[in-house]
Amino acid sequence: MTPPKKSRTPVPQSKSSPSSTTAQSSQMDVVMRIVAERAKYETFLRELDRDSGSKPANVVARVRADYAARLASIMEQLKASQDLLARHAASLTTQLQKLQEAEQRFLDEAAELDLRKQVGELPESEWSTAVERVRTDASKIKAQQEVTAGDIKRIRDVIDSLSVSSGAGTPTPVA
Repeated sequence: MTPPKKSRTPVPQSKSSPSSTTAQSSQMDVVMRIVAERAKYETFLRELDRDSGSKPANVVARVRADYAARLASIMEQLKASQDLLARHAASLTTQLQKLQEAEQRFLDEAAELDLRKQVGELPESEWSTAVERVRTDASKIKAQQEVTAGDIKRIRDVIDSLSVSSGAGTPTPVA
């Protein structure tokens, strides 16, 4: 009887050098702070539109102009970061594909363990331990996929909103 494979499928690692990964991560942190600033000013403007009736019109106009100018500046910063956002989304997409491949390897390994148990090669106790480990690892990979997919969606939403806002004149809010 051949013992089951004891291999553990490693979590895919980026091929970028640590310094380039750190620099890109730092740049993305800055961009994400800018995105948060944009959301803040968009909220301020919505609130101003919703509830400014009892305030003097000239004060409301001055505050609106201030927020609109700050938002325009932030949008310019984001537009300047659009290539970085696109590169980061592409990098995350590659990482997501590697995570999907890793998950499939774990699922294949679980199926192999099931088959080896079915034909009598693996005793129940060994199968139980091995398949639990493999399924736990697959579950961790799946959770990483969900986080990565969410990050990709947020970045693409930002990129899409920049494209829409450059054609329209009013920035599109991003959740």
